[in-house]
Amino acid sequence: MSLASLLAQSCIPRYREDGPEDEYGHPAAVWVDGPPQRCNIQTAKSMGYRHQEPHNPYEAAPMVVYYTVFFETSSTLTERDRFVLDGQVYELDLIIGDASGHNHHQEGQAHVVRAG
Repeated sequence: MSLASLLAQSCIPRYREDGPEDEYGHPAAVWVDGPPQRCNIQTAKSMGYRHQEPHNPYEAAPMVVYYTVFFETSSTLTERDRFVLDGQVYELDLIIGDASGHNHHQEGQAHVVRAG
């Protein structure tokens, strides 16, 4: 089985760019779509809790499920970039590079972006 057959999904990369300034003079994030890239996403073997500030000690922190994602070596996605797969937006937390050592794919870790 070839790597190309394993990268059977199509992800739309989203790159952050600085947009118009907000009321405090800071550039607001604007997400710009790039051309589709072949990918494969799998549920990772780790979960965690994401603490938000200010943290209310009487409320549970939201659960975050991490995904392992694979891209071709030509992918230009980096940490904090996003991608869309089947209508769901994911944010890349980590790009490991080619964990296999064979230089034929990039591997990363991502989580689902929740609205609000």
